[in-house]
Amino acid sequence: MNNPSQYDLIKDHLESGKTLTRLEALSDLGIMNPTARISELRADGIPVETRMVGVYNRWDAKVKVAQWFIPEQESPLFRRNRS
Repeated sequence: MNNPSQYDLIKDHLESGKTLTRLEALSDLGIMNPTARISELRADGIPVETRMVGVYNRWDAKVKVAQWFIPEQESPLFRRNRS
């Protein structure tokens, strides 16, 4: 059985509606350099966005880290035919 690639792990994670930071990529998915995979996803047309979020580091100082996500796609409005 083949193990899923890092690309597939991150893609599945983000497409399930979850967010991802560098630390989460390492601890949850075992991926050391998620930015490379994020670049590949974007190159393939997947709309991965980045927002900076505040977290506390080990010295209890607030710092900002990148958090990746795929925004929810708005469903198109359907017109009703009022005949």
